[in-house]
Amino acid sequence: MKRKLLLIFTVILGIVGSGCSQEVKEEFVGTITEINGLTAIVLADEGEDIRRSGDLVEVSLSVSDNFEFMVGDRVRVTHKGPVAEKYPLGIETISVDLLERDENPQEEQEEQEEEEEEDNSAYNMIREYLKEESIKTFSPYYELLEFRISDYHEEMVDGNVEAEFLYTIVSKNYDRDPDTAGYIKEAKESGNENYQLMYDEYLQPSDMNFDFKVVIDEQDNMTLYSNISPNSVEWEEAKMDDYILREESSGIVGVGYDLDYKDKIFPGMSDDEVSKVIGKIVKAAREEASNGKKYEITEESLNELGIKGLDPNYLHMIQISAEQI
Repeated sequence: MKRKLLLIFTVILGIVGSGCSQEVKEEFVGTITEINGLTAIVLADEGEDIRRSGDLVEVSLSVSDNFEFMVGDRVRVTHKGPVAEKYPLGIETISVDLLERDENPQEEQEEQEEEEEEDNSAYNMIREYLKEESIKTFSPYYELLEFRISDYHEEMVDGNVEAEFLYTIVSKNYDRDPDTAGYIKEAKESGNENYQLMYDEYLQPSDMNFDFKVVIDEQDNMTLYSNISPNSVEWEEAKMDDYILREESSGIVGVGYDLDYKDKIFPGMSDDEVSKVIGKIVKAAREEASNGKKYEITEESLNELGIKGLDPNYLHMIQISAEQI
């Protein structure tokens, strides 16, 4: 029987703003079963309250600056706000405490890596394919921090594997003076009241969300499709570089928002619903950019797109950037 080392390590995310101490905090204990970049999947212990909603929980490790977690770690997770009913469950992580770790986890980690290398499942094939395409397409413009697949559903159709899922790329702008970005420079010069907020958020991580389907044929060839309908399902064959404009005023259109304000910008919306909203905004912004115009996010413009449910007080936090190539 392996000896265990008992460790106590607390990582706390500072909470900024008045009244935050009044928010209800909850916690649970579990075991890390998977780590993808800055996100871990934690299997909550039997008897924990969160098990009423599900057993696996998606936990952010971005609260940690000086510590690396490992698969198999026993942790205590503190979070706030409602639990997002998806699989794995979604929470807003406040802190992660390392409670217990194997004395010699390296062997187990190597075994897991070997198993992953041997796993040629459709899920892993899609994950590696999209990661490679994402890096090739977006890395010239953004620092890519994390790649996530959620709401994954797979079935066999006429001998082919068809998988539908939400694909999320967590990215940030490369480090530079925010005042050199076109839209921030314009806001500063025009005296825009949101200039300081734009400036402060420029180097913060944000999500790019895609509603995707991948079809894998018998020769393992993959074809990517994007859902182009915000209110239903309409698949259209796509490529990652479809999100790069190549008109006369060519550039890349990106839509981002501060992850900490997701529940305020999109109150009550699931990740899938947010993805469809962002997809429709991207499409409208691309059309405007191809005509040399800038798309403005307002209540009126969103109504024209059939988008409802966003909080008008936080629309300014959805940023559209059209960077020149």
